[in-house]
Amino acid sequence: MSDALCGVGAWAWIAASLALAGCSGDDTVGLVPDAAASSIVDATAPSDGSRDAAVDAGLDASALDGSGDASSTDAARDASVPLQGVVGLAGTATSVAGSTSFCALLSDGSVRCWGNDGYGQSGTGAPASPYVTPLPVEPLGLAFGVSIVAVGDTFAGAVQEGSTLLWGDDSVGELGNDAVAPSYTPRLVTGLGGATALSLGGEAGCVVIAGAVSCWGSNAFGNVGTGTTAVQRAPVAIGVDASKVAVSQHACALAPGGSVVCWGRDDFGQLGRTTTSTCTTASVPCAPDPAPSSLTAGATGLSVGLDFTCAIAPRPGDAGSAVAAQCWGDNRDGQLGGGTADALQHVAPVVVTGLAGVPSQLAAGGAFACALVAGGAVQCWGADDRGQLGTPTAAAPPVIVVTGATAVAAGAATACAVLEAGTVECWGANDQGQLGIGSVDQDVHPPTLVLAR
Repeated sequence: MSDALCGVGAWAWIAASLALAGCSGDDTVGLVPDAAASSIVDATAPSDGSRDAAVDAGLDASALDGSGDASSTDAARDASVPLQGVVGLAGTATSVAGSTSFCALLSDGSVRCWGNDGYGQSGTGAPASPYVTPLPVEPLGLAFGVSIVAVGDTFAGAVQEGSTLLWGDDSVGELGNDAVAPSYTPRLVTGLGGATALSLGGEAGCVVIAGAVSCWGSNAFGNVGTGTTAVQRAPVAIGVDASKVAVSQHACALAPGGSVVCWGRDDFGQLGRTTTSTCTTASVPCAPDPAPSSLTAGATGLSVGLDFTCAIAPRPGDAGSAVAAQCWGDNRDGQLGGGTADALQHVAPVVVTGLAGVPSQLAAGGAFACALVAGGAVQCWGADDRGQLGTPTAAAPPVIVVTGATAVAAGAATACAVLEAGTVECWGANDQGQLGIGSVDQDVHPPTLVLAR
């Protein structure tokens, strides 16, 4: 699940527990769905055994800066694997966000989307089969002026010249319009002008306006932060001051002083608290009231995955300038980055080891995460059953996937990076056309270029 590099911000395999109904201009025109593309995956399709088969976190991909000492290097991706690209991505990308659909923000302020369109996440009309190449949202109003793009499970959004626009499903208040009215084209959300941060995850969203967080949506796990688990169909201020916010089935915000405040689902310690409470309408522990995590100061970067949270912050016990990527919560696939996997609830941050440089940006996905480090390398760790780590070799994580990157985003089981030339490369699952290469398949893909036509 996420703002333009949550989140966190739909999984290829959406668990039934959410009861779902199912991120340079040229003259490139909108592309039609590939006739050979498969239909949308059954929302109750069985898991293939990985944690990525769980309910979507709706990933945030917040881009935040960090500084400090570099750590050790690791093996690079096998150079013998040929790179391909996302077909139809015209212009120069500056950021990307995704889940099982992805959207890229281009340098001219326009947006193009590809992948799962089962809920109209492409923003170009009625729901359709997966769009296997990027489709311009521009004919319907996002041709210019966009500064942030975000993607959740069932909807997507953007901030355009200070206004917040959302599109997709609205069954549980995703579009923040105080009604049950899906919109398959971008629609203005009343009362969310002046947003400086936007994150969409699962079926919920949050913005930061004038330093304060407002949220809306499903709230099944208390992830809207209202103190209940009732659906919140219109944005509401939740009493949290922050500069950034990241949304999944849980949510976290970067508060003044660099403390991390979290709320929502907490069955794996993803809120970073020593105690948990129980939701009134869900069968898993959650804490719907925002409260500080165990990371109380100094954080500069933040991203939330399905059942875990990552931040860029000073190393434990070091209040100086040395910073590191740190994660807490579920670690069954090694997604905390400490080099081992276990079934423990990690409420205290685990330092990610083996990064080749100082982390400047984090992207937490289904059961994996990636970091953009100084020098432009993207390294990933955690689950790799769908090629999420981007390498055909058995290199120990965190694996260097690409170099020369400027931004990174992680979805359910797919990740994408923006390279210095403005191109986008994606790797991992492609069952919903997430790679944007003109096809849908069940293969494991190394970094694959999203190509312009």
